[in-house]
Amino acid sequence: MIKGIIRSIDDLVMRDNTTYRNAVRFGVVVPNKMPIKFNFEKILEYGNDVTEKFLIRLETEELNQQN
Repeated sequence: MIKGIIRSIDDLVMRDNTTYRNAVRFGVVVPNKMPIKFNFEKILEYGNDVTEKFLIRLETEELNQQN
């Protein structure tokens, strides 16, 4: 249900907002119809592997900022 609401926001904004319609028309904004997947679903799907990858990436970014 909530995913359907989120998916329909683009259509609602396109219908009700002239500025958004013009931005789409001139290519400033590109509507994206990708499937919606919440972070908790990714974590449940991949388990601790996601957390480990995130921590490794975070450590790498911190090392890069120090250099």
